[in-house]
Amino acid sequence: MRFIYARRVEDEKNRILYESSAMIVRRNADAEAAMQYLVWALEDIEKVGNRKAAVHARIALRALREANRSDDKTDERA
Repeated sequence: MRFIYARRVEDEKNRILYESSAMIVRRNADAEAAMQYLVWALEDIEKVGNRKAAVHARIALRALREANRSDDKTDERA
């Protein structure tokens, strides 16, 4: 009985240490998928040679990257 209680206390201490020190970053899978599709699209657009479409794809990719960077925050509740 005493061992079970000690184990439970140790587990709780480990959980608290983990939660207070862990750097858990939430990732936006939808944004990452959209960025990958834009990279693939940009590769094909450049093969075709449409400069205007390539510029727009790069603008969209840059906007997604910037938004994704600002959304990457440490989750303090995890």
